Amino acid sequence: MRQTAVMTNKDSPRPTTSVARVMLDSVDDMAAQLFDRLDGLSDAEYLWQPAADVWTVRAGDDGPVVDFDPDRDIDPAPFTTIAWRLWHLATDCFAGYTANFAGTAADETDTSWTLDAGEAVERLRSSWAEFRATLVGFEDWFSELGENWGPWHRHCIADFAMHASNELVHHGAEIATLRDLYRAAGPGSGLAMPVGEAMYSLRAIRRLRTDPLPVADIKIMLDAAIQAPNGGNLQLWHFITVTDRDLIDRFAPLYHEAWWAKRADSGYTPETLPDSHASARRLADEIGDAPAIVLFCSIAKGAAAANAIIPAVQNLLLAGRALGIGGTITTLHPSVEDRVHELFGIPDSAQVVYAVPIGYPRGRFGPVSRRPLAEVSSQNRWQREA
Repeated sequence: MRQTAVMTNKDSPRPTTSVARVMLDSVDDMAAQLFDRLDGLSDAEYLWQPAADVWTVRAGDDGPVVDFDPDRDIDPAPFTTIAWRLWHLATDCFAGYTANFAGTAADETDTSWTLDAGEAVERLRSSWAEFRATLVGFEDWFSELGENWGPWHRHCIADFAMHASNELVHHGAEIATLRDLYRAAGPGSGLAMPVGEAMYSLRAIRRLRTDPLPVADIKIMLDAAIQAPNGGNLQLWHFITVTDRDLIDRFAPLYHEAWWAKRADSGYTPETLPDSHASARRLADEIGDAPAIVLFCSIAKGAAAANAIIPAVQNLLLAGRALGIGGTITTLHPSVEDRVHELFGIPDSAQVVYAVPIGYPRGRFGPVSRRPLAEVSSQNRWQREA
């Protein structure tokens, strides 16, 4: 019999009824196997979306929340991530069952959750332990549940214990399968969104939430960046991911200064700045709120070295789109170059090509608005209507 840190079979309290004891042993074993399979769960696996339009946990205005339909009447049922399934087991199932037994069930389902895999597993572990302790407290497992159980009110506690074990088994098996598929998929497995969907909905996201980004997702984005084509495969790049709040706070006024220096070079003042610059101007004011900023550096000077970085930036943004993370390409100005180099320890032989703030969007991704292809392209020779 497997053991689990949730509750051990040998040392835990048990109901006196022999049938109930056998049932509890069985449920304990199911829980132990689930927690064994959750060992070492990474944030990337936890949030992996192997299909489009999945239900998962997402950053919300007041913290992470799960996708949820209170009517539960969707056909076919949406594909759900490991993150969603752990929420469902911990909150929708075991915490809800415990509250029902105590007569304190809420009218609405709690959809708040976490973007952190380790925290999610611990919350499931806790809610399962509380539910199990409630089961053990019943002497008679064959008494009716009661009126506050709705359609279950004529069923006995033993029936419901078997229902709980069914939730453990089928969600546990699906979670285990998703982990196996994730490992089998190999590099890039965190990016299940079709490339066409990513390209056709990739907007410049300048309004960002302040929620911290999972380290695993940032690593996926950077790994996608280094897969980009580059001249001679020289890979003349270095990426600095800035998440330290003090560094971001010190970088923000430098970016603000650089942005207005570029406007001044173009002959604009705050009074004459066109409305089309409003979004970029807001970013110049708010970049210090971004949860992360990626500095795309070239390890060599010159335009050719800088241009070699461009495909890597696009790869990073496309990977971010697949993960629900937005960003936009920005540049600095020579007037702040030395101070930026000093702030981040960048050698004189290198150059910062782009600064890309990233985070969960305050708005939405695509569709994008573009002029028709016929207006901006021709075949064989330049041909453009006046």
